[in-house]
Amino acid sequence: MIRLLYVGGINPGRFIYEAVKGVSMVDGFELLFKGKDDGKKSSCSVMLCMYDPKIKNNRFNMPNKLYLALKYKMPIIVSKNSEAAKLVNKYGCGFTCEYNLDSFVELLNNIHINSINEMCKLAGQAYRDHNWEMDKKVLLNLYK
Repeated sequence: MIRLLYVGGINPGRFIYEAVKGVSMVDGFELLFKGKDDGKKSSCSVMLCMYDPKIKNNRFNMPNKLYLALKYKMPIIVSKNSEAAKLVNKYGCGFTCEYNLDSFVELLNNIHINSINEMCKLAGQAYRDHNWEMDKKVLLNLYK
């Protein structure tokens, strides 16, 4: 069983309805919801972080969920055509998906546990380069 994790509020534009429907259409998947991060690594396999890329801010933001996934060495599913997708593709630490049900179901049908295990290692590598301590230095340098 591959367990997908969604962390955060249940808001429009976050692919909640599509994820619930998609998971119900593919055998071997569960979707779990967690209101907020409690600082403990989840027993889930993959984090879900899909934002509607039609909204400009969603294309350019780097969501906290992405950094949580990297911190916990979890692969992540993000929307294609976003800054988050660029990072995921660069490190190979997750999956990118068009923001629609058909693409999501196709992705689920092609996810295998072996690829998830390898992506866990790659997420750890990405976290070494992209974490608050590293990004804080970049931010502080901008103010100098």
